[in-house]
Amino acid sequence: MGEVIGVKYCGHCRPFLQMTEFVDCLKKNVPEASFVPWDGGGMFSRLLLLCACPAVCVRTSSFTGPTTVISCNTLDFIEYAAVDELLDAAAALINAAARAESPQKNIR
Repeated sequence: MGEVIGVKYCGHCRPFLQMTEFVDCLKKNVPEASFVPWDGGGMFSRLLLLCACPAVCVRTSSFTGPTTVISCNTLDFIEYAAVDELLDAAAALINAAARAESPQKNIR
């Protein structure tokens, strides 16, 4: 089973990017992960904080695991020129984290 990723959206008061559509694309690029709404609790391997504009207003203090902040053009505050590049970088981050956390199998 893949990662269970909590998703928390900003209020979309000044959207530069439709984050629900972004997550739909991310689901297609990382089909083994489950993306579920973050409700302040639950067992998540990662939390995505999704901000539709550069203000990056969404926050949470109660999640203590790995957190990734995605805004309209940044991933963890690294800027990307195009949405496709941002999407690819987000998918690569999630896939790399999943590989790092999966148990290694003995190969003979």
